[in-house]
Amino acid sequence: LGSLLSPHNADFAFSLYKKLSTHPEAKGKNIFFSPLSISMALSMLALGAKGNTHSQIFSTLGYSTLTPDQVNEGYEHLLHMLDHSQDEMLLEAGSALAVQEGFKPVDKFLKDVQHFYEGEAFTRLQISLGSVKRRNCRLPR
Repeated sequence: LGSLLSPHNADFAFSLYKKLSTHPEAKGKNIFFSPLSISMALSMLALGAKGNTHSQIFSTLGYSTLTPDQVNEGYEHLLHMLDHSQDEMLLEAGSALAVQEGFKPVDKFLKDVQHFYEGEAFTRLQISLGSVKRRNCRLPR
């Protein structure tokens, strides 16, 4: 299933690179981004999108010929393979969604993000507090 996404993700990555590299501010500069992270983030977003918004996300990613189930199961398979890769290779991927304070996503959306993408949703405050705990420091006022 992960290989089902590969050609679409590669096309998206090259298309995004081409778009970024032609931006006037990018002239003569290096461009660094993670196509997998961007594709995964937009695919997670598509879990909660409907109608035209969902179609536009899938079209942008090149997934128009795929079903949502194929995409979600493809990422689930890919993440499973990365988690169970060879001992000599270490590649960790993490997923999180930042939601606006006071916004409560639908439970099915949160469960699907966790199931397919091993991700969680956090508010900005939760992310900041988690960062503080990890760094053992204080939040700026």
